[in-house]
Amino acid sequence: MELELTNPSAEEQHAFEVVVNAHVRQIREAPLTKHAMEVAVAEHKWLHAHAAIRDSGDAVVRDAIAVILRGSIFIGGKLARTLYSRDEGQARDECDDDPIQNDRNGSAKIALIVIERSESAWLTIAQATGDVGAADVASAMSALRDEVEALFPFARLFKRPGFDEP
Repeated sequence: MELELTNPSAEEQHAFEVVVNAHVRQIREAPLTKHAMEVAVAEHKWLHAHAAIRDSGDAVVRDAIAVILRGSIFIGGKLARTLYSRDEGQARDECDDDPIQNDRNGSAKIALIVIERSESAWLTIAQATGDVGAADVASAMSALRDEVEALFPFARLFKRPGFDEP
């Protein structure tokens, strides 16, 4: 039996776009997404105001900056995927979904790992420079981590194939 594919009608395509746009808006306006954006903006403002620190003679500071630059954009994207995956799981029958080994927990775990590395890097910079603003960003990362852990309590139990297995 051959399956015949047809193009969606204009009405079907429009209905699909409305649903997708509403979902994108819901994720963008979620408190977790907004919080992640606030932290990213605080990071970028600090980095812009302290641009000379990238040329620091202190290798520990340079390494911390590299960690921050790698993770800054990544965190928001992973958290958006986590929320999208959670919403998709709620939209379909979750009886078939493993409560731990699922996309939302995997994405949340990766976000938590990057958040923790960034928080540690900000603390390193705060200690090395005595800059209160860097300590504030580290504190904001800590609060973001707490929020992710509260929303996705099983994320740390997720086993990443090839990474968390013996």
